[in-house]
Amino acid sequence: MPAPRTRIRLIEPADAAPIAAHRARDAEAFRRWEPAQPAALRTEAGQAERIDRLLAGHRAGTCWPGVVLADGEVVGQVTVSGILPQPHLRRARLLGPIAVHRASARW
Repeated sequence: MPAPRTRIRLIEPADAAPIAAHRARDAEAFRRWEPAQPAALRTEAGQAERIDRLLAGHRAGTCWPGVVLADGEVVGQVTVSGILPQPHLRRARLLGPIAVHRASARW
């Protein structure tokens, strides 16, 4: 049997149902590691609200919320947060790859 094909993509509102199903199914298994959370996070409506907040952060440029897919099915989540705008990197992007390479060579 071949290994599942995995990828990561930006979270979408339609991901609320599968994420809620995973959280409801796995709540007991992860209780030891996860902080106490409202029961609403195990519902589709609760996940829809959460996804709306995450996508608002994405539009603001402060986070990148994603889902992990295996053969097209949502099997996990990943969120990069605390993204801070860096003026020198924005400027480098406008100047092209050479400027980025030169900036990174200094580190």
